[in-house]
Amino acid sequence: MSDTFDGTPLRHHPHRWRLSRAGFVNVWHYYETTFDISGGRLILRGTNGSGKSRALEMLLPFLLDADRRNMGTGSSVRMEDLMNAGAGEQGNRLGYMWLELRRDPDPALDGGGEPQHLTLGALVRFAISTKEAKVWYFTTPLRVGDELPLLGRDRQPLSRRDLAELVTEERITDVAEKHRERVRAEVFGLTGQLGKERFDGLLKLLHTLRSPDVGNRIEEGRLPAILADALPPLSEDALTDAGQQLDGLTSTRADQERLEAAREQITTFLDVYRKYVTGVLSASLLSVKDRAAVVRQSAGDAARLAAAAEKLERGAADAQERTTALDEQVQQLDATLAALRESDAYRNASDLLQLTTVVRTLASTADKAFDHAAQLRDDEARRAREAGPVADDVASAVVALSDTVQRLQVLLPSIGIATHGLPTAVQVDRGPGPQPTDLVRTSREQDPERLARPAADTLTLVPADVGDIVEAARQVEPAAQARSAQAANRAADARRLRHERQRVDAAATKAGDAEQRAVEDEQAAEQAAEQRDDAAIALADAWHTWTTARATTDLLGTTDWPAHPILGAILADRTALCGDGRPAVTLPELDRAADDAVSEAEADVAAALSRLDDADRADAETVGRLTAERKQLLEAQDPEPQPPSWVRPSGGAALWRCLDFADGVDDQRRAGIEAALLASGLLVAEVDEDGRLTTADGQLLVSPTGGPATRPLSAVLTADPDGPVAPNAVAALIERIAFNDPGAGTWVGDDGRWGNGPLRGRHTVPAARHIGAAARAAARAARLAQIATELADLEAARELRDRDREQLRHRRLALRDLRRSAPRSMVLAQARAEYAAAVKQASRSAASAGTLRAEADRLVRAWAEQDREHRRVCAEFALPADEEPLLELRRRADKVVVGCADVGTGAAGVRQVLRRYASAVEAVADTAARRTDAEQDAGNAWETWRSEATRLDVLRDAVGAEADTVQRQEAQTEAALKQARTQLRAATETVQRLTREAATAAAEAGHALGRVRELREALAEDTAAVLQRLSQPGVIETAFTTRPESMFADTAPEVVETSAATLLAGLRRAKADENALLRAQQAFEQAISGSYDVSATVSAGIRLFELIDADGRRPLAQAAVEVEQQCEAGRAALTAREQQVFTDFVLGEVGEELRRRLGQATHLIAAMNGSLRSIRTSQGIGVRLTWKLSDDASGDIARIKELITTAAAVRTAMQDRELTALLSARVAAEAVQDPTAGYAIHLRGALDYRAWHTVEVFITGPEPGRERRISRRAKLSQGETRFVSYVTLFAAIDAYLSGLENPATSLRLILLDDAFAKVDEPTIAELLGLLVRLDVDFAMTGHALWGCVPQVPALDIYEICREEGTPAATAHVRWDGRNRQFLHTA
Repeated sequence: MSDTFDGTPLRHHPHRWRLSRAGFVNVWHYYETTFDISGGRLILRGTNGSGKSRALEMLLPFLLDADRRNMGTGSSVRMEDLMNAGAGEQGNRLGYMWLELRRDPDPALDGGGEPQHLTLGALVRFAISTKEAKVWYFTTPLRVGDELPLLGRDRQPLSRRDLAELVTEERITDVAEKHRERVRAEVFGLTGQLGKERFDGLLKLLHTLRSPDVGNRIEEGRLPAILADALPPLSEDALTDAGQQLDGLTSTRADQERLEAAREQITTFLDVYRKYVTGVLSASLLSVKDRAAVVRQSAGDAARLAAAAEKLERGAADAQERTTALDEQVQQLDATLAALRESDAYRNASDLLQLTTVVRTLASTADKAFDHAAQLRDDEARRAREAGPVADDVASAVVALSDTVQRLQVLLPSIGIATHGLPTAVQVDRGPGPQPTDLVRTSREQDPERLARPAADTLTLVPADVGDIVEAARQVEPAAQARSAQAANRAADARRLRHERQRVDAAATKAGDAEQRAVEDEQAAEQAAEQRDDAAIALADAWHTWTTARATTDLLGTTDWPAHPILGAILADRTALCGDGRPAVTLPELDRAADDAVSEAEADVAAALSRLDDADRADAETVGRLTAERKQLLEAQDPEPQPPSWVRPSGGAALWRCLDFADGVDDQRRAGIEAALLASGLLVAEVDEDGRLTTADGQLLVSPTGGPATRPLSAVLTADPDGPVAPNAVAALIERIAFNDPGAGTWVGDDGRWGNGPLRGRHTVPAARHIGAAARAAARAARLAQIATELADLEAARELRDRDREQLRHRRLALRDLRRSAPRSMVLAQARAEYAAAVKQASRSAASAGTLRAEADRLVRAWAEQDREHRRVCAEFALPADEEPLLELRRRADKVVVGCADVGTGAAGVRQVLRRYASAVEAVADTAARRTDAEQDAGNAWETWRSEATRLDVLRDAVGAEADTVQRQEAQTEAALKQARTQLRAATETVQRLTREAATAAAEAGHALGRVRELREALAEDTAAVLQRLSQPGVIETAFTTRPESMFADTAPEVVETSAATLLAGLRRAKADENALLRAQQAFEQAISGSYDVSATVSAGIRLFELIDADGRRPLAQAAVEVEQQCEAGRAALTAREQQVFTDFVLGEVGEELRRRLGQATHLIAAMNGSLRSIRTSQGIGVRLTWKLSDDASGDIARIKELITTAAAVRTAMQDRELTALLSARVAAEAVQDPTAGYAIHLRGALDYRAWHTVEVFITGPEPGRERRISRRAKLSQGETRFVSYVTLFAAIDAYLSGLENPATSLRLILLDDAFAKVDEPTIAELLGLLVRLDVDFAMTGHALWGCVPQVPALDIYEICREEGTPAATAHVRWDGRNRQFLHTA
């Protein structure tokens, strides 16, 4: 017949591994089950709950991947549950799961030969006490059966030791990964890391297709999602390694955050403490400095006063000596002048003197004019020079203003103000002013010379108007203030969020601790449950031992214990008392079970003893009665006859004493007559004095009157003449009793029958004993012999009872011991109580942990919401989100505000110095004008002098040199005399003044020296106090930025003042009062209490603080330095570690893993399309896949893919940094969504490349170029959708298997649970035929799936049947391509 996929090329791998057989031994409800798998094809049928899916779960792909966590197809399956189910009365259970593969050797490679087999198996040992399952995996070429018997001769599963002897120890492992590695290499030919990844991808695909909801997902249009799930995921090892590294960073960050918090707390308090210490030391040092200055000044004043006094004294003495000398000089000069004026030369030079005087006057005038001009030139030069520093001041002011503007230029963008009117810089262009040269006479004696006129520099301001700068700054200032306020508000929120985060972290830590306690309590409850169940099993075993003990059987007899209402359940199921549910048997009932059983036996013993006692009493009575009777008999007393129960003997003369038998009556008839009389009551009736026969109550039986009987009793009886009643009276009575006449009223027969009115009866006795003396004598003898025998028998019975009584007493003691030896439930009751208490504690802990976790989660969510809102607002205002950057921005904004004010101040300064410079320039010009006028005046004066000097020269030539000499001597003498007189007067005044001043100064100097001594002593005390404060621990480190080199090395005031000034200069600038310190101390002690203890003391008038921890105590400043160093080291290490982790693990390991997976996925999709191209229906219908980034994928994903697909060796360092940043951002965004999850989960969610892409499935054909995309909106029938979807999935598995390294020998396999649900039979046949064409083995389950279609050449079908609580049974049907063959039922 034709096949839908006739056009699909046949895959042919004749030498590959194929499924051959599989089976179970003592696992779940399978106790010994083998599945044949003809052609590598297996279908398991059955109703829901029969065990078909369970069989598939336990076989495939579990025996390939040894993944116990992923056994279940639709729900979680635990190996412990599989081994516990169906265990019955087994304690520790052993079981096997196994799979046999088969391949035909390739003659070209293997040299031919017999088929090769490989058995993959798992040995499971389940311990009932611990409820744990241990699994060993093995591979072996041996085949299960004769070569590898998994059941021993005792029908018990093979132990591990016995298994190792068969398959060898090296082929057994309890490491799942080692088993996977063997399977990977031997079955699929995959080795190395790449082989591991491909094998993991294949297992992922097998698990995906095995899921029982594949059909439903197909129907829901989720085929693209199935295909996406089938793509190889990122390696869990890589994610786990990177996640652990990042989780380690999380704890490191937490430690660092705690350290940073401690640092911040210490720094905050240290800032306040520094201000306090600075204030205290500043006040002390200022006081010392001021006092030292006073001492120095006072010492200086005293020294000056002493020196002045001494100087005045020396001056007075010197002045006195000078006065004497001057007086002598005046007298000598007077004499010299008088002698000159009396000479002739003096008179001849008079005229020359007058002209000389005129010339001198003109020369002096000219010199003064020249000097004035020179002075103005100097003034002009000075003015020009003085303009230079002013110009320098202008330049400095402009530079300062420019620096301020440039700082603002740098700060403004950093606070988000990019647009402003401030210039880039402010500068002043300075150049030399114009310097003309003039020919100028500078003195009276010299020729004119050319002089360069000085000039001030030319200054040009850029920009020209600083007012524009001030206006721009004035506009910037409110914006900066707004940014500062915004940053301050946001920083406050960030600080609050940080503190709230600490609270969140504390709550998370508390919740984590509570969860840990809950886990520990849960484990304790589980342990208590195990101990409880162990006690329950031990109690059940003890009951089994007790009930089966020989002593119990001997004492209690053969008891049907299984049917016992209390013990039956325990003996039938040794775990009946296990668990915490409502037990079928209560412990008090169980404790009473032995008591009840023993009590019954004890009651039997007591009853037996009682019976023995009763028998003793009865026998004692009997002995007494027999003894009395024997005595009577020995005394010839006739025994009384034993009347019937309804007859009461009378106390008178009884009839039997008055009768005797007639002769000829034989013994038999005698016995019958006596029996009849006895039974009728006549024999023991009384014969009264009237001859009547009456009963004991006086009722008349026979009257002696009336007619005699027709057949009277007298025929056989006569009256005893020796009897107590007259014979006639007796004869009258027996005449009226009939004999053998049933028709009479009162009659007796010789056969024991009798009648008396309506009463009838019959009685027999062995012999007549009471009628007749002979009979009575014989009866007495016989009775005596009988009594002797009875007494002997009674004695023997008594001895026997004594023996029985002794045995019963021993039995009663044994029963008491048996009762005591019965198992008691006290241990179990205690274990149950401990378990209940542990459960309650676990419940409380779980509730508490849940509450704390809920609160922590609530706080996390609230914090996250507030953090998002904070970040949103920060983003809206273009602000950073973290506190420190916000504070830094605020500081910068405040600097901008200050800078704007500085711009105004600087601009005002520039204006001021510019005005000064303009004044200086103007002063140069004014001086130049005056200098010009002075030079002209000097020239005119020179001309006048020159004319008169020429005339004087002519006159001097005429007069001669002698006149000159006289004139000169006169002038010199007059001048000297004048000077001497002047000096004499001054010297005299000086002597007088100095004498007075010296006395006053000496007095003042003495007083000043006394004051200096007092001040020095006070200074020494103040200096010692300061040194004592400075010597306190941590004070210098707290108050000074750098440690002072020396402090008050000398007590000299100058040294003290210098040292105080130096110390003051080294002090920090801020100050705080003591109240602020105390408030800060209270807050600090509360905040730091988790890390340090705070020691506060007062010494030398200053408060001291030390921090104490496990390493000892240290001053606050030292602790701050140490913590800061630790923080810096921690930050550096954390940064380096983060960089290393992201480089080595995220970018390196995970990044390379992502690159490989993207490449594998691309290759797999291409391989699927390649396989799909070869799969077309006979109508030309085909399928095509596309795989691309989703439309909603963000740009960073596209960039990540672009960068990650570039090999690491090719990427540049910049690209690596960019990729690291992108990956970090995605991981961080994922971590925000669930901060409590580990980083492995964050990495998995952030880097799941399958979620980045979309798989689209297109139906192609039948017309060329026609395509329809499969989607919920596609107009496809349910059948078409499922058909195309299964075809696509089959192509996926074919592509993956065909792409393996060694497809010629690798196992080709697909697994389907609840296969082809809602697919019609013809389509199923086509799909199975496609698997045959693709040469893919399959194992499937289905409720009504047969697969017996011509397209399948060989197939084994197993119908699995099982009712609840019963073993699983299988019915085997084999399909050979044409017929079904029913083989057997197991």
